[in-house]
Amino acid sequence: MKEWMKYIIEDSNNEQKLTLKQQKILIAAVELISEKGYEKVSTAEIAKRAGVAEGTIFRQYKTKKDLLNAIVRPSYMRFIGDIIAKSFVEEVIAKDYINFDTFLNCIIEDRIEFAKQETPLIKVLIQEITAQEDVREDIKSLFLENVYPSFEKTINLFKEKGEIIDIPSITIFRIIITNLFGYLVPRFVLYPELSWDDEYEKKIVIQCIKKALT
Repeated sequence: MKEWMKYIIEDSNNEQKLTLKQQKILIAAVELISEKGYEKVSTAEIAKRAGVAEGTIFRQYKTKKDLLNAIVRPSYMRFIGDIIAKSFVEEVIAKDYINFDTFLNCIIEDRIEFAKQETPLIKVLIQEITAQEDVREDIKSLFLENVYPSFEKTINLFKEKGEIIDIPSITIFRIIITNLFGYLVPRFVLYPELSWDDEYEKKIVIQCIKKALT
């Protein structure tokens, strides 16, 4: 079971103890929404994958939207805030790096590994960010408040050393994010069935970023 799905179960159990059937419903809902998109998934499909009767879902949640809003969305927002953002900052962004190359390599390797482990979460997030303004604003605030300050501090050190050009840090942030997600989204969301060479692609992403910033 993926870390995010484990977190959903644990987080939900903090509110009320879930039965095994309820846990299966939640996991099935996350998997199907990530695979097909929220609008294309029916409660009947969720019930079938979970191995329960459709009526079991409606005893707990009146609609599919209730299921998403009551459990899935709050859980992934807490997961992102408490685990992803904080650990990403502490273990990747805020470390001491000998040079800009090492910094880029570490960020890209970390995000590729995360995408491999948590592809369903990424798919659901993309759908939610696109369709839900409140989720979009929450994600923006999360990164601007929790990730960007540490990023800016690290980037300023590379500017002072003359390793990258002296332009606004937010522009550097945009360049790195654009190039990184320009690879991650096709790789893990749009065309995962293609044959990808992550090491080669990582080198190309780094080259593109360095060409823009050095």
